[in-house]
Amino acid sequence: MTSGQFVLQIVGITEAQLLSRPSKRFPRIQGLSDIRILKDNREIVAHTPSYDGDGISESGWDILVAPCPPDEEEEYILDQMNGETFTHTIFLSIFREINLHKNDPKPPPKPKKIKEPKPDGTVDSDSSDFSDDDDDNEQFIAINPKIAIEVMESAIEKNLMKALPPVKQFKRNVYMKLEGKVDSSFSFVGFCTDGIPFVMEVNNVPYADYTHGKRVKEDHYFNSKTAYFPAKNCGEEETAELVRKIGELTTIKKESVTRCLLGYVIERTDIDRLQFSAYNDAYRAAVINAVKWGVSVVPLVVSWTKEGVAFYVTDQLPVVFPTMD
Repeated sequence: MTSGQFVLQIVGITEAQLLSRPSKRFPRIQGLSDIRILKDNREIVAHTPSYDGDGISESGWDILVAPCPPDEEEEYILDQMNGETFTHTIFLSIFREINLHKNDPKPPPKPKKIKEPKPDGTVDSDSSDFSDDDDDNEQFIAINPKIAIEVMESAIEKNLMKALPPVKQFKRNVYMKLEGKVDSSFSFVGFCTDGIPFVMEVNNVPYADYTHGKRVKEDHYFNSKTAYFPAKNCGEEETAELVRKIGELTTIKKESVTRCLLGYVIERTDIDRLQFSAYNDAYRAAVINAVKWGVSVVPLVVSWTKEGVAFYVTDQLPVVFPTMD
């Protein structure tokens, strides 16, 4: 899917192949990979600010990279590179999948397709038809977590978010401190045009499963995957940090009129719902409590092109709210 409102473009995007993650040249440095730039067959070390995306950016995969010199947050990597540096960063993974049902005379029932807006904001009445599901699946999936912030910022500026009233002013990466209760930087803090403040924490979602939590796909269309967060390999320390920040967002909501939102930028369109990871009970419990106190969940779906252009698809993706059964 590539129609809809323009959101973002990555400048200088080019095709590459992921040769080794982690880098064989710097095997002890997390965040570096060996890649080959396809247009000139050049092998370089690239910054890799994400894990494997639960299997969608492994060695041998086709990827999209762009020139991106290190910033202050990456200085710790340079300190370990013995005077060397990197010039490119991995932004997207190219995911390809054969449609097992395109020649099936009796395929399983098709799910409803995500309703995709046209550039003028309207939606065709027949947009639930799954005509594009007759082809094989190719997705350009943003695995760089920093992209989620850029995408959400653009969506807010363009007033694309139905879950958030028009915004008068906002800033990104705002530190908030409330003694004994809140001590974190949040993705966005600002005021809506109705005068009510908002706080949003944004997460990148490249992950998707068939029949979430189970490894079954033969009887499903590829457009029926479940997007989920966090990743399967989310460790205890990372989970604790995510849970802590959700808890602080919940506290802000409980003690003020502030609109508090959990934003999930879903970087693919072969999905029909968002679910909170069946692989992480602690995270699901935190979301259950947050939603109970009025924190809103915002699932923003975007579609990427091979040229590194992102288009808004919807922020009304069905959300499967977690239970602890």
